[in-house]
Parts: sequence; structure tokens; C-alpha cells
Amino acid sequence: MDQYGGINTSAGPVRRLSYRIANLQGVGQRQRQEDSFTLANAFDVKAIKRDGLLFVVCDGMGGMKDGKESSDDYLDANQKKREEFIRKEESQEKS
Repeated sequence: MDQYGGINTSAGPVRRLSYRIANLQGVGQRQRQEDSFTLANAFDVKAIKRDGLLFVVCDGMGGMKDGKESSDDYLDANQKKREEFIRKEESQEKS
């Protein structure tokens, strides 16, 4: 391995996928933070190659009624649709 975690092969160095994720949110005048975020396939290199890496940020709308619940609900719905899409793609590939 090299200093970056890559693997040296006869074809040359192969770098491992790496990334850094940070979250910095300011509550400001509000009582609580209403934004939500998620990252799909973060730890599965095969899934990233096959399906991509998806990062979703949902703005909780700055103190509007149920802003946190709305941003969380969107993340849940997005994940379900994404999983449904991937299953559909996989079943089409098999047939």
C-alpha cells in the first residue's frame, strides 16, 4: 500500500475511494435545527460503482411548522424510491 491507502499493482497504483464528510449547521434564532441529510452507499464500493453515491440535503424551511418532520419524511421517501428503482434495475438486468 502507498501512503494514501492505494494498492500498487503491475498496472500501477490503484487508489482506494476516500472522502470526508462534515456537517456544520447553525440554528440561528430558531429553537432547533430542522435540516436533514443522508448519504447512500457510503461504505460499499461495489454499490457506488453500480448505483452511484448519493448525498441528499433537505432544508427544514427555517422554523415553519413541522419543518424537521418534512425534511425527515422526504429523506425516508427518497430512500424508499431509490431502493425500489435499484430493485427494478436489477430485475431487468437478470431478465
